[in-house]
Amino acid sequence: MWVRDIKLLSPSQFELIVKDYFDRTGISVKKFSVKHNEKLIGMDGEFNIDVTIKYEALGVDFLVLVECKNHSNPIKRELVQCFKEKINSIGANKGIMFSSAKYQSGAIEYAIKHRIALIQISDGGLKYINRSLDKREIVNNEFMCWLVYVKDDKVHYNSEGKFIYKFIHDFLLNST
Repeated sequence: MWVRDIKLLSPSQFELIVKDYFDRTGISVKKFSVKHNEKLIGMDGEFNIDVTIKYEALGVDFLVLVECKNHSNPIKRELVQCFKEKINSIGANKGIMFSSAKYQSGAIEYAIKHRIALIQISDGGLKYINRSLDKREIVNNEFMCWLVYVKDDKVHYNSEGKFIYKFIHDFLLNST
């Protein structure tokens, strides 16, 4: 299944793409692991987390929760607030929310105040809406450039691991 529009992916496929992104970027820390649909116990019960990232840095274990929202409508503040409650209940060190849709201004303001990173996947790349410390929007077109397709809950790439952006852009926008 070629990805022509990120919003056509199932929630699970979207989550697996995000998981794979972290698998590819976690080389420089110790004990780096990324899991999809991990169940974690918090103070308020059990939570099914889209993607969890665990690693060791500076001799300390870290837990990052990743929430994936494959929505067509802009992400509201309430969704970021619910995610913050999961982070607090589980005791995670960090929260990152990925979305295929834009974020409403209230969601961005809340995320900035509570140091939750917001990332939008669209138009062939990542757009860092809020990196928690760095408030600038940054666009990274490399992420989607190496995405080829999702099949059988696995993300597949071409033999070199990357595509030329123009090829993907032309393929995704002009093929039928």
